[in-house]
This record gives sequence, C-alpha cells and structure tokens, in this order.
Amino acid sequence: LGGKLMRAAAEVADREGLACYLECCGERCPKIYEKYGFAEAGQEELTTKSGEAFEHKYVAMVRPAKPKA
Repeated sequence: LGGKLMRAAAEVADREGLACYLECCGERCPKIYEKYGFAEAGQEELTTKSGEAFEHKYVAMVRPAKPKA
C-alpha cells in the first residue's frame, strides 16, 4: 500500500513538474525512498531539552522535479 501511495504522489509531482521532499528516520528508510527517486539532502541528530539524543538520526530527502512532458 505504501508503494502504491508513493507512485501515485510521484506521478502527480511529475505531471505538475514539482519536486518532492520528505523526512524519515531509521537505518532502512532512506534506502526505501531511494527506490522512488529520492536522494539524501541532509541529516540531523535531534536532542531533548535536557540534551539526550534520540535513537535515530533524521534524514531529509528530496526528489527533483522532472520537466513537464
């Protein structure tokens, strides 16, 4: 179901000539989104107000706009 949703969103973005952006966390997630044309744009390790680090780094990913056909 997730793949179907990603393909549908990519189709709309491609038709409109739009870039896509998402954030994910976990070691496996970036590899999943790479299958749909996303590339890592940056990482951030978040901490609590007391300075404790969260278990995972957050990854920003982008999918460039495709020229309108």
